Amino acid sequence: MASQVPLGSQLEQVAHVFQQSKSEQSIQEIHDFNQRERDRWVQLKAVTVPAGSRVLDIGAGTCPYRALFAHGDYKTHDFKRYTGEKLGGTTEYGKIDYESDICAIPVPDNSFDVIVCTEVLEHTPEPIEALREMSRILKEGGRLFLTAPLGSGLHQLPYHYYGGFTPEWYKHFCSKFGLYVSEISPNGGFFKLLAQECARVAWTLPQHQHLHGNNVELIKNLFGEWIPRYLFELEKKHGIDQFTVGYHVEAVKVRDIDTVQKLIENDLQNVNLYLEAARSLLNQGEYLPARRYVEDALELNHSNTTLIEMHQQLVNKP
Repeated sequence: MASQVPLGSQLEQVAHVFQQSKSEQSIQEIHDFNQRERDRWVQLKAVTVPAGSRVLDIGAGTCPYRALFAHGDYKTHDFKRYTGEKLGGTTEYGKIDYESDICAIPVPDNSFDVIVCTEVLEHTPEPIEALREMSRILKEGGRLFLTAPLGSGLHQLPYHYYGGFTPEWYKHFCSKFGLYVSEISPNGGFFKLLAQECARVAWTLPQHQHLHGNNVELIKNLFGEWIPRYLFELEKKHGIDQFTVGYHVEAVKVRDIDTVQKLIENDLQNVNLYLEAARSLLNQGEYLPARRYVEDALELNHSNTTLIEMHQQLVNKP
């Protein structure tokens, strides 16, 4: 019969593993990774938008992307008008140009070159009709930058109706409304998602300390520090995309298959943008997202030697 390792020794081993393989990012950064990665993606898209383009931010709320599209004719939409107050002294409320139902935005057909709609579809009772409306007001060749959660906790109640926006959802319904999906990329994988959810356990402690008896401090360290940091570091080594916070999606309004072919050719011009983003992430030690950008670029230009070399470098990263 195999001898059992004493519990004390097991705990020492666990502590050693966590200490040797933990992310240096703060717990707040781990929790906020989805917003940070989403903002980074929108920023990358914004620099590809030509100056003077007509841009509509649908469900703009606090208008966090106003500065990113300052080189264009940036307009905002929401279903209600805010009061112009500040959040934390930095985030702007108000300046909503169109206040309406998302399925009936009061502008003519083919009005905008770009539509931005991030984390909004889950808050509308008719997300498919909302997508139809976006296609209506988007110009031919216009671009839609879209995100929504695959899964999330209830928030902004009573205006939280849906989750589960999968790649197949985007492809199926975009195609119904003349939108060609040119990009679908996951916002983090399983380990980042799990790290985020573990961190939430620690944040419940003030309300639920009685559930943990004398183990409150241990639970706080375990779920509030050790496990989230360990999992976040694992994400750099291996991503499991079937479990993710959600997807970043770009779609383009097209008329026919010839238009799609032209769009694919134009995508080749964006290789350098993917390469620039990958280098930035590589310098930050974010190997997995850097690898995803490189792989996206390789799909556009599979013979680029710089991309091939960088991909090999990232594949070999631990």
